[in-house]
Amino acid sequence: MGGETDTQKKPKGSYPVHAPKPVGQLISNIYRDRIKQFTAGGQYEKYNLLAMMNEGVASGEPHVKLSVWDAPDLSRPTFDEAVSHEFKPTHVGTWFGPSWSTHWFKVVLTVPADLRDKDLLELHWDANNEGMVWSAEGHPLQGLTGGGERVEWILPEAFRDGEPHTIYIEMACNGMFGCAPGGDSIQPPDPNKYFQLRKADIVAVNPDARQLFIDMWILGDAAREFPRDSLEQHRALTLANDIINAFELGSKESIRTCRRMAQAYLGPNVDSHRVYDVASGGGPPVVFAIGHCHIDSCWLWPWAETRRKVARSWSNQCDLMDRYPEHHFACSQAQQYKWLEQDYPYVFDRVKEKVRQGRFHPIGGSWVEHDTNMPSGESLVRQFLYGQRYFESRFGRRCQTFWLPDTFGYSSQIPQLCRLAGMDRFLTQKLSWNNINNFPHTTFNWVALDGSQVLCHMPPSETYTAEAHFGDVRRSVQRHKVTAAEAPRGSTSRSCAAAAA
Repeated sequence: MGGETDTQKKPKGSYPVHAPKPVGQLISNIYRDRIKQFTAGGQYEKYNLLAMMNEGVASGEPHVKLSVWDAPDLSRPTFDEAVSHEFKPTHVGTWFGPSWSTHWFKVVLTVPADLRDKDLLELHWDANNEGMVWSAEGHPLQGLTGGGERVEWILPEAFRDGEPHTIYIEMACNGMFGCAPGGDSIQPPDPNKYFQLRKADIVAVNPDARQLFIDMWILGDAAREFPRDSLEQHRALTLANDIINAFELGSKESIRTCRRMAQAYLGPNVDSHRVYDVASGGGPPVVFAIGHCHIDSCWLWPWAETRRKVARSWSNQCDLMDRYPEHHFACSQAQQYKWLEQDYPYVFDRVKEKVRQGRFHPIGGSWVEHDTNMPSGESLVRQFLYGQRYFESRFGRRCQTFWLPDTFGYSSQIPQLCRLAGMDRFLTQKLSWNNINNFPHTTFNWVALDGSQVLCHMPPSETYTAEAHFGDVRRSVQRHKVTAAEAPRGSTSRSCAAAAA
């Protein structure tokens, strides 16, 4: 009852009164799925990170005014020809086609007052097909891919004044891999495919939320790629779920908190070019990567479409270099450079400037990425003769690396021809895809019949279009097959991955 005092002496000893509570084990597949759900669409997208990716959207008139001119007879007119015609009003939801046709849009943008002070403003344009953004002065600025990939164009600061500003978008009625029906890209193309303009919005993007999306992508990859029940997987899995627990819907500060938490795994320089700095990383680099855009000169689309693909892709790379000075990009095929020079002199001048700066790297030394089994020796020699002559005449130097990532066979005399053309390095890939014979090396000396040799490299990630995500980097380390004895004096034995840009 009340007022009583317990005067009984408690025994002394180390035996605790309470038993330790059981510690639950993380069931990794459940928590990996939770990471996916944090950034996935569907039933959770109104409550997860996707709900905070944007801070505002302006759609339709008066903010986004659209009109269009349809080029006749599957023609691909120039900018000057297109803008000389009358443009008719159109709107989101309209279908355009058929396959391979071209449609020019006049887009008049007026940023509303409530978005003008936001950190990042973009035009999001998606018709599930390729396109090019042009300035009102007729300068090609950036390519668009469609289908949710590369659908954004950053609005210039001058567009924040509340006044109408005009750009043009050249729509190509084909996807990245042509116009094949269904999901098999190598089927014969559907000649009557139509594409719906699904989005044309001014979007105020939350940069912190977008970066957290990438942080979680990397952490999720680590949780999936590291061995099950390993310490590395446990750290990634635990931190990713701690970040999800710290996230508060509607709180921008919680996103910044989540990003700081991610730095415990990703490092403090993840938002800076210093993330690539050897000195700040505490050790030598193990994997090297360079941007690369592999464009078949003729494959699943008309010959004339390749010329536009080159301009779209390479203008994107120049734009990325303007925003990220550490970005480097390599591309081959003198023929494609010549097309760019002829059709898009503005983009070609941008490329030449990036080459002069040492960030855009012409490679390959040949006129196109060619087969080496069927052509004669004379044909192969002329590939190098015309290719190297073009590169030297336009950029002041010849290529040092022969680049054939997509060829299906190799002449035994390639090392001799490379040496005669002034190249001592060779990159390829398809040999590693053999489903019968597993090639034993990724970096090695290839010796021709006459004794000529080149340093040959096949990216250990076993693709020439790597996305440089966690799995690609891990495979580049684990599958690299070279020994010090095999590598020639003065060469590197570290692995290299060519990343798609």
